[in-house]
Amino acid sequence: MKKIKRLIILLLLVCGLLYLGTYHAYASTYNPNKTYAIWTDVNRPDTIEEIMEIIDLQADFKGQDVSNSIIYVDSSNYINEILNMPQPCMRKLGSYIITFEAFAPNGNSSTCQVIVNVEDREAPYILSIYTKNEISISLNEVNKFGLDFVEERILKNVRAYDDFDQFNLDYDADASSVLMKAGDYNATVTISDQSGNDISHTMTIHITDDIKPRFEIACEYIIAGVNDGYTIDNIVDRAEIVAFTSDNIDIEVRIRTNSLPSSFNTAGVYIIPVYATYQGLTSEFNFYLEIVDESAPSFSLDETVLTVTNRNLCTQNEIEAFIDLKAKSMNYTYEVLNDEYSENYDQNGEYEYEVLLTYEDGNEEVLHLTMRVIEDEEIKEVEIKKPNFFKKVWEFIKSLCIILFKIAIWPIEVLKTSK
Repeated sequence: MKKIKRLIILLLLVCGLLYLGTYHAYASTYNPNKTYAIWTDVNRPDTIEEIMEIIDLQADFKGQDVSNSIIYVDSSNYINEILNMPQPCMRKLGSYIITFEAFAPNGNSSTCQVIVNVEDREAPYILSIYTKNEISISLNEVNKFGLDFVEERILKNVRAYDDFDQFNLDYDADASSVLMKAGDYNATVTISDQSGNDISHTMTIHITDDIKPRFEIACEYIIAGVNDGYTIDNIVDRAEIVAFTSDNIDIEVRIRTNSLPSSFNTAGVYIIPVYATYQGLTSEFNFYLEIVDESAPSFSLDETVLTVTNRNLCTQNEIEAFIDLKAKSMNYTYEVLNDEYSENYDQNGEYEYEVLLTYEDGNEEVLHLTMRVIEDEEIKEVEIKKPNFFKKVWEFIKSLCIILFKIAIWPIEVLKTSK
């Protein structure tokens, strides 16, 4: 009697395990009520595989490692808006949910979600070609315009770039150490991006007691195209470079033309040295002209060819719509002169289709068309097939029968062993 009770308990236990194995497959350490999040930099975002490695994502099914079955089933936003964007400035900061799914040997699956927070964590970097380490300002200018003028001059000579925010940066100049007397002073410029990352640049300010000419320029670097017509003769006016004496008298601005072309129509970055002289004192500085070639390929196609597949006959309405596109007027009648297509619509190849168009004003035109017939390739979608309910029931019944058979012969095997 005790043996029968034990057999019944064993049978119930086996049936319970089979039930649980049929309907549950999940990672034991994952709690859907918690929030699982990681952070990645927009400049170098982690791939899906790297995210799985960072969080050490694994899947377990009743003690069996099924991590190889993990797939990511919902990460289109992260892939499209982050990973597929070639430049950081094209990506969008924010939180993205990635859903992973793991499969058990019996076909059941479980999912888990991870939030990927995309942030801009890198500071801007200084563009050395557009940034000066030292500038000179005459004492006369400082006395006339004040220390605010010094800060303006400092900011005009510092340029930075951020891979995400590009030129959308904030500049703050600290020139508090500069005094209104001749001497050398240090000033600091802090450049911040829109995420609060910043970088500093230190500049030496030479306050001189001379009366050298001063320059004013709209922008110390210009980006132009190869066909914009910049030349040595017009670049000063186009760059809006003017020079003044300490008494605000306009003086001529000149260019040192050594090694410079007469016309700037080749892509590249050109250093343009300009200078101005007044009463024997000369001031000079460099500004930069960047010429870019924005030309791109153009496409052409044969508009008289209509491509169709060999499994679908092109209807008369479709042919007439094709003729409408090529007709010179909407008011016309047509007559088919040559039709090689109708008898060969299911054979690959190119077939002539000629029509005579008669317009409302009496003019006639022969329209030569080509019907190109190609293979109709079927695209099969790859899908993960999961066992349906009836298959699960059948698998359960087979497993149960095997267990019952083993239970039934177990006493016989025990008796054989005891003998």
